[in-house]
Amino acid sequence: MENKPRTALNVEAVRRMLVHEFTSDVLKQIPLLSPGTTLEASGIYLNLKDPQRKAFLGDDKMKVVATEWIIRKSSVTSQVWNRLIGIFDMALIRGG
Repeated sequence: MENKPRTALNVEAVRRMLVHEFTSDVLKQIPLLSPGTTLEASGIYLNLKDPQRKAFLGDDKMKVVATEWIIRKSSVTSQVWNRLIGIFDMALIRGG
């Protein structure tokens, strides 16, 4: 049996959490890091289990655990990233 990549679409709890914010097509383009993955030093990440959805800097000593839903910023478009961290108004992004 072939393992499917972990995405926001095929992890049921993540899909239920984000289904009102994103279409299924977008959800399948949001990869979740697999458990055991080592984070890149200074990489920017988001744990969807963080209720405040605050981005954080990775550390090469940090590994993803099975209970986390971690997304690497560089793996999604800036529009998707901004929506994930709660920025919905493009005027705020542009500073005006």
